[in-house]
Amino acid sequence: MPGSAHSLELTLCTVFAVTVVTPKNRFVSYGTPKSIRMIVTTTRLKVASLNRRQLIQTILPLLRRVRDERGCLSSHLYEDVGDEGTSILVEEWETQAAWNNHLQTKECAIIMGAISVLCNPPNVEFKLLEYLAGMEALREFRTPHE
Repeated sequence: MPGSAHSLELTLCTVFAVTVVTPKNRFVSYGTPKSIRMIVTTTRLKVASLNRRQLIQTILPLLRRVRDERGCLSSHLYEDVGDEGTSILVEEWETQAAWNNHLQTKECAIIMGAISVLCNPPNVEFKLLEYLAGMEALREFRTPHE
């Protein structure tokens, strides 16, 4: 309901490396000597069709400015094609400091305000990634080992 307060669920988790148990119980760890670190935020937005246009018109111009912030790697709003009325806002930040600075901006305040007023209920998760495995992890996992 517009105007009502919604609580935002915040989760912060750290992943230091990825360890996979292959089909033959072989442990494979993926990591790099030089850690890769970034902040990824995902915000699932369930919006009534009545409020959808207003939310998009509010958020999209702000995302362009967010992308110009120092340390922002990406900021995008996606539509969930499997769940009508649901969008996902995904942002990636180079460092914790860049993300912390973003949280203090006017743009962030407006986005979070729009989400709390127009979405029912918002689900916000903040994740700190230490290392992100790529296709090599998938290939290693799918390759038979003796």
